[in-house]
Amino acid sequence: MNQQNKHQDGPQGTRIFRLQDVPIPEAEKAVIKLSKSGAKLIRVTDPHKGQEFVLHPGRTTIGRNKDNDVVLDEATVSAVHARIVSENNSWRVINLLSSNGTFVNGQKITQHSLNHGDRIRFGEVAFYFEAAARNKSVRVLFWLALAASVIAAAGYFLL
Repeated sequence: MNQQNKHQDGPQGTRIFRLQDVPIPEAEKAVIKLSKSGAKLIRVTDPHKGQEFVLHPGRTTIGRNKDNDVVLDEATVSAVHARIVSENNSWRVINLLSSNGTFVNGQKITQHSLNHGDRIRFGEVAFYFEAAARNKSVRVLFWLALAASVIAAAGYFLL
């Protein structure tokens, strides 16, 4: 290995490197993270309008308690308000111990299958549900970001 370079030169001057050595820009890391989970909640009510929560594969808990995955410090949200679960690439919201209810597109629910674009309300706090796995523009963005990373890595290692 060359002392000035941490990467090993292969035959005819080609660089040998590990995939984990390829730098990934921060914007692309966010796209990759969203693609892995498949969905997020985007807050549509003040005071934190625009706040985003990436949902966990499996289940995500929502409520006022600090133990929840999505903590909403709002008086109309119960301590353990709801849960969103993913099963076989589909998403479902389940109302738990809430006193002010969980609503999907204006209808009070006990549990409901979610679709991209649904509006979910926990008490008086409303969110837009974005299902990235079903959203073509996010998938295209992911593949473009991946292609840009490969091109950037090729340029990085060819210099």
